[in-house]
Amino acid sequence: MQYLGLAVVVGFLALLIVLVALRLLFGGHWLLGWLRGNLGLLFLAAAGLVGLLAYEVSQYHAIPADRTLAEVSFAQQKGRRYEARISTLPGNTAFCSRAISGSSSFDSCAGRGLAIS
Repeated sequence: MQYLGLAVVVGFLALLIVLVALRLLFGGHWLLGWLRGNLGLLFLAAAGLVGLLAYEVSQYHAIPADRTLAEVSFAQQKGRRYEARISTLPGNTAFCSRAISGSSSFDSCAGRGLAIS
């Protein structure tokens, strides 16, 4: 519901930008001002982008509270080396290991379909 309200507000912003652009373009003296015409076209382009943003936001959906997004498990390897396993969907698993020695550490990650940072 929040996303729909945000989409409506952004849609009204796009409509306001379209009205400003149309007023600049068809104000009666468009040929007298090259800069005014380009500014109007720039406002139309901005209105299109804001309209696309409103459409994109309207497509958002809340994730149900009972849905698991990811499972994270940790396992100690040997010494001060740990492995983290991150699983989201079936087949999308990443493995990250970190070796800690003194004040420095070494990271390595590998996986399919996941970006680990």
